[in-house]
Amino acid sequence: MIDYTFHPKYVEPYYLLLMNANFIRDPEKAPDLFRDLRQLSLELDNSQLSIMLKSSWRPSKVAAWIIGLAGKKELEEDLIQLMKYNASYCEHAIFALTLLDVESKVLEEYITDQIRKSEALPVMDIERFSFAWAIAALDWLSDKKRNDVRSDKFTERWQSFIVSLETRANKAVNINIDDMLKLAATRKNFYHALQLVELNK
Repeated sequence: MIDYTFHPKYVEPYYLLLMNANFIRDPEKAPDLFRDLRQLSLELDNSQLSIMLKSSWRPSKVAAWIIGLAGKKELEEDLIQLMKYNASYCEHAIFALTLLDVESKVLEEYITDQIRKSEALPVMDIERFSFAWAIAALDWLSDKKRNDVRSDKFTERWQSFIVSLETRANKAVNINIDDMLKLAATRKNFYHALQLVELNK
């Protein structure tokens, strides 16, 4: 079986740019990045992409973006399962599902579940959670479809959650809160990333 962990062709050239959509900081690389990933979608079959998705985090991020950019709707359930059972640092699955126009209820369920789980932890590393990305995705899909299924009902709870974390941060050394975790900043980055995708179709 192929080891995709640091695969020199399929993983190593891309994972750092894809992690947290880092390519928005270097947008001139976006055209080549998306072109290369779409080309890889012609070389890697669905079975290989599924294996990569379930592998370690580097190939998982690359596979998710390939699935989303190539519109591989048949792998949507694989992404949902990844987001459900490996919820930490899963922004790549959220981006891919957004590109596949996933049903809003999938994101709603994820947001609700992750906030509930995180609130139950006495000490946690907030950076591990990806629900801010899911909130941004819900808004993006709402804007695209021009419906009213927005994240507004989560926003107040999210901001309250952030305030509670900031309070707890004084007592819990493992909590690291920075501006990128605020909903507005994450939403801005999410929109920027998908706008680059649209510009480079």
